[in-house]
Amino acid sequence: MEPEGRLGHFDMEAFYGSVDNERRTRGLTWKRVAEEAGVSASSLSRMARGKRPDVDTFAALAAWAQLDTNMFVAGGKGSSGDRLVPSTIAAQLYRDPQLTRQAAATLTDIFTVSYSRLARDRSTRSRKTKP
Repeated sequence: MEPEGRLGHFDMEAFYGSVDNERRTRGLTWKRVAEEAGVSASSLSRMARGKRPDVDTFAALAAWAQLDTNMFVAGGKGSSGDRLVPSTIAAQLYRDPQLTRQAAATLTDIFTVSYSRLARDRSTRSRKTKP
């Protein structure tokens, strides 16, 4: 196993947490995620047990959840136009060593609900104020 401080270390927990957040946000089952992303259900099951995905599964799930893969690699720079979306925040929360997995999930849920509500409120206000 690679040491976490090593350049290029893959943060499995942050990746899985971000994909899980996207799944919950869309109200999908893991089976449906597998179908939509084009990955095997057994790959998702292995990930739930802490096993790393193969590179094709990683790429497919990152694309499905619209995640910047650099967010999950130590030393990754991220994209220059990072968007503050719930999945991005989830990645950071799951990466925080001071939070348990349950605490990260709880904070992710709180943020996701708040973000969705505020983003929806803003778009509603914008439509009302446009001439």
